Amino acid sequence: MKKVLQISAFVFFLLTVVAIIPALIPDEEYTAGARQWLDEANEQAEIDDELNRFNAIVGFYVEADRDMVAEGAKLIAQANALYEENGRYDQDSSKANSYWNRLPLKTGGKLSGQIESFNSRPLAWLADNQSLYNDLIAENEVLLMRFRKLMTMNQSSRTLKLDYTMPYISYSGIMDIKKLNNLSVIYDFINGDRKVAAQRLQASIIFSRLMMAQSVDLMEKIIASKLLEDDLMTYSLLLDLDSDSNALSFTIANLNDNERTLLKAFKSEFASMSSMLVMQDFDDYQADYSDQNIVQYFIMKLYLKPKKIENKSHRDVWLHALSMENVTLAARSKADNIKGMDEMSWWDIYLDPLSYLLLAIATPSHHGYIDMIDHLDARISLLNLKSDIYTKNLAAEEISRYISTMAVGDNAGYAGSEFFWDRENSELTYAVPNYTSEDIPRVKLYFNGQ
Repeated sequence: MKKVLQISAFVFFLLTVVAIIPALIPDEEYTAGARQWLDEANEQAEIDDELNRFNAIVGFYVEADRDMVAEGAKLIAQANALYEENGRYDQDSSKANSYWNRLPLKTGGKLSGQIESFNSRPLAWLADNQSLYNDLIAENEVLLMRFRKLMTMNQSSRTLKLDYTMPYISYSGIMDIKKLNNLSVIYDFINGDRKVAAQRLQASIIFSRLMMAQSVDLMEKIIASKLLEDDLMTYSLLLDLDSDSNALSFTIANLNDNERTLLKAFKSEFASMSSMLVMQDFDDYQADYSDQNIVQYFIMKLYLKPKKIENKSHRDVWLHALSMENVTLAARSKADNIKGMDEMSWWDIYLDPLSYLLLAIATPSHHGYIDMIDHLDARISLLNLKSDIYTKNLAAEEISRYISTMAVGDNAGYAGSEFFWDRENSELTYAVPNYTSEDIPRVKLYFNGQ
């Protein structure tokens, strides 16, 4: 019996030593690259409140009789003040503004139910729903006017603190109103002055691209890309309607480096995720009166190495994802989301178990965002080719030979690809080496009005 107790004591001692070793390893200091990203993510361009489009986006849904820019600035200031007071934004606090969770002004009730219909077949929808179209415009007049003001605001600086506890900014209403605005462009092109309607679309494209170039967080970058995608769909439709008037006298340049890259968005996403690793005070854990919560606190306190995790995340997740901007779609599809994860030894995992777990289960795939931008740029090239084919009045049988002389352009994802004419479906698309996806854009051509 005594021997059994001795063996048990030895095993317990050994397990304790094994468990305590990782807890004794000190945290790292930030690498120069990680520190630079955190600093740059929190830098704010100094813009007067009344000129800052970010204020307008935050205040987009305030009451109809209030100014969205001024109210947006106030909402941001209140949220930042609450954050500074508590070290985080506590949404349950009585001081938190209910605006973020209950938007005072929303799109008209009919709009959400009609978006899918008119977005998929706008011409047929307009022909069948003249009265409903007028109702949608009237119901959403305030938000439409606000969106058109957004398009005139050329400066933007994120002034809301970068922290995962901060309020969520809703873009859904802006996206819906953008679709309604583009529908109104199509309506005006059919029923009014085509050149004026084309100018409205061109202004919308410029705004979407400006938003893409200036966006400093991932969600806004994605939203801006979606807004531009809507513009391109509208442009393609107007090309089909413009055979006799030549009102669409502008072409669309391919995306530039600032519009394409996710660097600024990745920096802010990195900084926001960094805030998740900040330990709360022990008092916050005690307040729950939960033994499990207190045990969790001490485990995190002993084993969490925030700077080490952030250094590894910066090096193996974010920089790795950013490097994917320069490779083909095919190479991207085969790349791991986290560089070197499969090369980690059991010893690495043992010494830093929380880092391994957090990187393994909490890291989203970023390659899809890069693919999305490449597909968007590829669609621009197809639309310019479509415009060129219409201008030259080429017949269907002439297209294959004509596009064989065209280079795809400077698009890393589509490097080595070729334009392809799908004669059976009357669509321009791409032949992409070693890669197939429904996301590869296709643009329809019509001949003799058919």
